[in-house]
Amino acid sequence: MGATLDRRTALTGTAALVALAAVGCSTNSARSAIQRTTGPTPSSADLIATAAPSSPPVTSGSVGSTPSSATTTPVAPSPTGSSTPSDPATARPSATPIASRRVDLNADPGAIISRATVPALTYHQIRDYKSSDSAVDRNYIIPPAAFRMQLRAVADAGYSTISPDQYLAHLTTGAALPEKPIMISFDDTDEDGFTIGLPELSKYHFTGTYFIMTVAIGKLPHYMTADQIRRLDGTGHTIAAHTWDHHRVDKYSGKDWQIQLIRPAEELTKLLKHPIPHFGYPFGVWKPDGFPHLKAAGYQTAFQLNEHKMSTTSPLYTIRRAIANPKWTRSELLKAVGPSWT
Repeated sequence: MGATLDRRTALTGTAALVALAAVGCSTNSARSAIQRTTGPTPSSADLIATAAPSSPPVTSGSVGSTPSSATTTPVAPSPTGSSTPSDPATARPSATPIASRRVDLNADPGAIISRATVPALTYHQIRDYKSSDSAVDRNYIIPPAAFRMQLRAVADAGYSTISPDQYLAHLTTGAALPEKPIMISFDDTDEDGFTIGLPELSKYHFTGTYFIMTVAIGKLPHYMTADQIRRLDGTGHTIAAHTWDHHRVDKYSGKDWQIQLIRPAEELTKLLKHPIPHFGYPFGVWKPDGFPHLKAAGYQTAFQLNEHKMSTTSPLYTIRRAIANPKWTRSELLKAVGPSWT
């Protein structure tokens, strides 16, 4: 299936999504097709028909500006892990009542890098394999049974999930974290991050971070709706940006910065009525030229993959994550998120 899509002509963002639905495209092929999108793009109103009333758009300096001193940033409640499952229908992340957290965006880069020791896992599609899935695609797909095993293993090992806000405070000021912190995230707006991921997180009072590719909101049966994203945001989970349509950041020029960085921040801000300070790079790739554009769009952090070192000058824009290996055994998973992470 991937080879067939590679021979397709360029499509606009919406047309690409429709075409992918028709052929039942898997994750890696889908991202490749979206990456080739060209031509006019649909309006925000087309993408988020049920969005909440507009709040002021994110503009240069509104969130990501470097302050003259430490700033106070609202954060989500601190969750605590538990190996005793809760009722997914009623479970909520347990909270430590923290109204705000100090953040110093002028913190020494060396100090930030030295504190960047929290393992962070990311998931894409959570579903059983199909015969049409290529070997590459299967690296981005985890069967539900394997996903449940991984979350249970993390909970049993005593890990507690943290949010990007908590991690940012720790990186920049040394703010305290739980004894065994971990970040769990979901990329690309896939609906199974909500229908399967959310109930499993709730069992252990975990919170997740959802990196949203806004072109896909409400599109097809395979992507989250605006209402689902609002529900995640309203129950202690973090919504972050993952570009408009999954183009690689290291290839941007001209208007790409507006379309891929500022536009999704504005769309998610309109939907959720608060700024979006966190960003995830498609394919985990970046270039230093992008850091000023990330700041202008209001982002305080950006997440890459752990295959690369953090920038020694702008480490907050190169925080490391790892794609969870769907073939990990329990012991392999715990080794991956253990001391070897750093």
